[in-house]
Amino acid sequence: MGTDTADPGFPAPPPPTPPPPPHPRFEQPEPPGRSLTSTLILLGVIASILVGMVLVVKGVPVAKGRRRDDKDGDLVGLFGKQEGIVIVRVYGPIEMKEEKYSFGRAAGADGIVQQLEKVRKDKRVLGVVLRVNSPGGTVAASQEIHRQVKELTKKMPVVVSMGDVCASGGYYISAPATFIFANPGTITGSIGVITQLMMYEELIKKIGVTFPTYKSGQFKDMGAGHRPPSKEEEGLFQGIVTGAYEQFLDAVCEGRIYNPATQEKGKVPTGRKAVLKARDEVRKVADGRVYLGREARRVGLVDEEGDLADAIKKAGVLAGLGETPTIIKLGSNFEEFMESFSEGLSTKLVGLDLSNNRPPVAYLYRPGL
Repeated sequence: MGTDTADPGFPAPPPPTPPPPPHPRFEQPEPPGRSLTSTLILLGVIASILVGMVLVVKGVPVAKGRRRDDKDGDLVGLFGKQEGIVIVRVYGPIEMKEEKYSFGRAAGADGIVQQLEKVRKDKRVLGVVLRVNSPGGTVAASQEIHRQVKELTKKMPVVVSMGDVCASGGYYISAPATFIFANPGTITGSIGVITQLMMYEELIKKIGVTFPTYKSGQFKDMGAGHRPPSKEEEGLFQGIVTGAYEQFLDAVCEGRIYNPATQEKGKVPTGRKAVLKARDEVRKVADGRVYLGREARRVGLVDEEGDLADAIKKAGVLAGLGETPTIIKLGSNFEEFMESFSEGLSTKLVGLDLSNNRPPVAYLYRPGL
């Protein structure tokens, strides 16, 4: 009675299905020599790094006579001992401190002055190419760079290479150079000073806003936008603009009124021509207008048409290093990469962002200002 028996009225159930057999595992045997190949690749990478370090320090041989830009030629790093030239770049609007915007950056006078001082103290550097691509900027920042360029020319040749735009303050810092190149289509000139006031008197009347002002002197709120300037204030503003313009004129006269017979005595001839000979002649071309590079050469603001490669060649010759000089890189490779990356952005800048801190006057070319 304790035994289970099948019900004779129903068929017996089928036996349970056995589990499937396990899938066989296939393992690819490591091909012979694979570990050796990996080792050789690793050793090759290490060797490439070591060779690169040696080339940065000791330089790369250059085919004589070929044209070059700033990225080729002999590259001497921080620890190299070869004599050569340095390329210093001024890209974007000129401000006292470098500013980074969402669409580029402005050239900071503080950093550029430090670069020029470093170049002047480096015994390996015998010449400088100043690559300028700038519409100008604030007066004082332009003057600080100008002063350093002027001091540098007393020790070594400084050759300017103008890019897309080298106008107003960009030209101001270029004026003391030993020699100036511009592309035929470079926008340059714009020698002058500008300041503007934003007047919103009518707007605030419509919305009912007032500006009670308490000041220590008659002209303390000079330039306030909620009221028109008085005649006295207009005279003061014009005096500031005129004074800054005369300083600009001084810089251009000092750099561009040139007499090779006396100024190149005992030196390597630069090939400059005496086009501008008096202050009145400079004043005629310094009325704020812009010039294409070709026209700027005709009126004496530029010495020759040419690109960056021409400027490097000229700097080498004037420095006694020949037409293919060694190019000294004072920064690290990482700094060079970051500089190249940001240069592409900074060229998109066409003016200063002065909305929050507008200086009283500017050496600035900005169409539609």
